[in-house]
Amino acid sequence: MPRVSRPPFLPGVAVLLLVGALSVVLVLEDPASVLWTGIPVHGYSSGGLAYYRYDGTEYTVDNTHQDPSVTTRVPTTVYLDRAAPDDTSRARIDGPTRWFIGAFVLVWFVAAGSLLVVGYARRLRRGRAS
Repeated sequence: MPRVSRPPFLPGVAVLLLVGALSVVLVLEDPASVLWTGIPVHGYSSGGLAYYRYDGTEYTVDNTHQDPSVTTRVPTTVYLDRAAPDDTSRARIDGPTRWFIGAFVLVWFVAAGSLLVVGYARRLRRGRAS
């Protein structure tokens, strides 16, 4: 009976999936996880502050993404912690950080999937050639 060999790319896929899982845990432990798990509330930014209303109460948060000299109203999404939505210190403003964190997590899983597809495609091609 011929011995079936394990594909040499599978350990690489396993490592990439492990790093991806660890990055998910890391992101969920970070206070910025509110950007993914929090309650999105729409408001506006003006003068370096974000104004939003939640449950009938108006709140203000410092918007570090906006220059304080900009006085026009800019639509803004604020993410509130589900455990304490009225705690403005836990609120996070949507911005490029959210997408950077998402890419940081997603890249490991995309790389694992790509390695798996390319590895099996090469293996299939080699099997047909011999």
